[in-house]
Amino acid sequence: MSRFLSPGRWLKWGCWLGTLFMLLAYLAWQLPQRHWSSSITAAFPAAADWQRDVLADHNASRQLRLVLTGLDAETLAQVATALQQNTLLPSDGVAPAALSWITPEQQLAQLQAYIGRSAGLLISPAAQQQLANGQYAQLTEAGWQRLFSPVPFQQAALAQDPLLLSQQAIEALLASLQQPEQQLTAAGGFLTGNSDGQHFVLLHAQMSIDPFDTALAVPLHAALQQQLTKLQQQYPALRWYHSGVLFHAVKAAQRAQAEMSWYGGLSLLAIVLLLGLVFASATPLLLALATLTTAALAGLAAVVWLFPAPHVLAFVFATTLIGVAIDYSFHGVLAVQQGAAFFRRMLPGLSLSLLSTLLGYAALLLLPMTILNQVAVFMLTGLTVAYLMVRWLYPAVLQQGGLPVSAVARRCATAVIRCWQLLTLRQSWGLLLGAAGCSVLVFLSVYQFSDDVRAFNQLDPQLKMHEQQVQLYSGQRFDNKFLLVSADDPQTLLQRESQLKPLLQSWQQQGGLAGWQALSDWLPSQQAQQQLQQQLQQAYQSAVFSRYFDELGLAVPAPISQWLTTADLPDFLAQQLFQPKAGLGAPPYVSVILLRDARLDAVQLSQLPASANALYFDPVADASARVAAVRQLLLQGLMLAVSAALLLLCWWYGLRQTAAIALFLLVAVLSALNVSLLLGQALTLFHLVGVLLVVALAFDYAIFFVSGLDTEEVQLAVGLSALTSMLAFGMLAFSQTPVIAGFGLTVLTGILVAVLTAPVLIKIGVKE
Repeated sequence: MSRFLSPGRWLKWGCWLGTLFMLLAYLAWQLPQRHWSSSITAAFPAAADWQRDVLADHNASRQLRLVLTGLDAETLAQVATALQQNTLLPSDGVAPAALSWITPEQQLAQLQAYIGRSAGLLISPAAQQQLANGQYAQLTEAGWQRLFSPVPFQQAALAQDPLLLSQQAIEALLASLQQPEQQLTAAGGFLTGNSDGQHFVLLHAQMSIDPFDTALAVPLHAALQQQLTKLQQQYPALRWYHSGVLFHAVKAAQRAQAEMSWYGGLSLLAIVLLLGLVFASATPLLLALATLTTAALAGLAAVVWLFPAPHVLAFVFATTLIGVAIDYSFHGVLAVQQGAAFFRRMLPGLSLSLLSTLLGYAALLLLPMTILNQVAVFMLTGLTVAYLMVRWLYPAVLQQGGLPVSAVARRCATAVIRCWQLLTLRQSWGLLLGAAGCSVLVFLSVYQFSDDVRAFNQLDPQLKMHEQQVQLYSGQRFDNKFLLVSADDPQTLLQRESQLKPLLQSWQQQGGLAGWQALSDWLPSQQAQQQLQQQLQQAYQSAVFSRYFDELGLAVPAPISQWLTTADLPDFLAQQLFQPKAGLGAPPYVSVILLRDARLDAVQLSQLPASANALYFDPVADASARVAAVRQLLLQGLMLAVSAALLLLCWWYGLRQTAAIALFLLVAVLSALNVSLLLGQALTLFHLVGVLLVVALAFDYAIFFVSGLDTEEVQLAVGLSALTSMLAFGMLAFSQTPVIAGFGLTVLTGILVAVLTAPVLIKIGVKE
């Protein structure tokens, strides 16, 4: 009773409860203010900040398209109108609705306004060549044909552009964008068409929310699906297909949440049953949960404090804290049962284990990858807190011999130890050397790495089918590849784009791309506009044009002095011009040249002129290249951390024990990787993240087996730690997300091999 009421014990309890309260208060204050990222590609740093800004601001990710078919044209029009009239997630009067429909009429009105504004300032390349060569008769003949064609024109624009050159140029640009296999017609707020004898309607919408913000994207997705379901109930023959980042982001979030709930709940239940069978008491479980909760809250608070935008994947991989922290918990619980002297003898090994693990995770801080930096901060903070709790709180909570351990668990631990004790010293060394040699040979014969970010997530087959159908019906698609042109001002930007046109035409003739859309095709530079006006004014003085004006009864157009600017561009073109946020190396202005069916090789890309200040940017290839670089850095950091830990162990235990630990570590790590390789998986960056946990736990097991403690107690603690870690992470091997499945399989195999082979280190020798 005196021990229960001792001031020292209450002080420790008070410090723990005070720390827990402060962590909860801080997180309750800060978490609502944080924007959580869930995009896999967003987890990797861009080559430059301004490129990240351009991709973030490019509104293609905020757009979606819907195709409605299966009904007659009149009924489809009614369905489309009903869908457009329902405002999704209505605003509160301040913020706009989450989804707004983009109608062809809106785009047509903007185009007509632009045609009127560009009269006399825009000309097609073919007409430009005729004007430069003095082929005035051909120009006036084309003008007459245009005037008598059924295509409407603006009467007001005729006074400034009597040949209707600007309207012809814009119509030619629009025709180049339309795919020949699919002709679409604007009708009643949407586009209509016919495919294989079936009518369809194409709807285009713009979101005001970030599709990766699950708090907003999930309700929007649910509202849209609900409306479509109601329409299908009313019209059973209705079919629809959708396309957009929103659907993929929501599907990935829902799948991740379901997997974490299912696998997490199942593994937690298994761990509770395991501890109940071993200890027949809730105390170890409550202590372990208290330790993990406090450590996790501390790690989360550290990440929230240091990073304004935590990444969801960082916390998926930061769950490695469970495996290491529960290892500390089991060693602490079992050591207290053996008495204060045994607990003091255990502490140096626990401290050395902590130090070696912290060295490994600290290496992640040196890598230029935010998600791994967040994992490092989480683990460094969480493991330190877990260690302090075991060291200071456990002796105050538990009493010697207060927790009976299952006789079955002790017999199992004893049986494992006796099995390994049958080996002689020479046999133990031979086993380690043979296993290490075989593991190396297998790894060298089958290893392969993949850094393609497209393999990091498994696309849902149904969503993929929807994307293909929308592409088929719409007949218009630009690649997720761009030419980025930068300059200090818009006029220089347009001039640099114009320099690229001959090269783009050459690539198109060579089959390197099917088409493009550049700002300078629609908006010539001010210098080009002035030159065109000079040429036209000179042509207007010719006899050919004098007769043309007389027959039309028009006066010679006056010189134009108000030039087209970027402010005059329609919305669908204005979105290709960016002013990146201020940052290191950010140019003032950037334009995006959209490409279609680009298949450009290194030789063609080398033809980009340096004077154009242009960069070919493939986000997927760029992200993959950066993943490869980060993987190399992670591998180097891991090797450096392991080397530092081995040097520390060499100083503490000596060369012989350290050499044995190094061989044991090699067997555990390569076995984990070899299983994935033999199953046909290519190794990724996240297999190496799994290796981090395997290395951390394998070091723990090795340190305690050579620390001179009672081997049966060590085997019992290590066995319990390994089983709980395999239950916690092994479930992830069944995930539908490839990177998480690879991570889970690596951890499961590595821990299994480590816990089965660690007792061989007992025979190598013990040094206090």
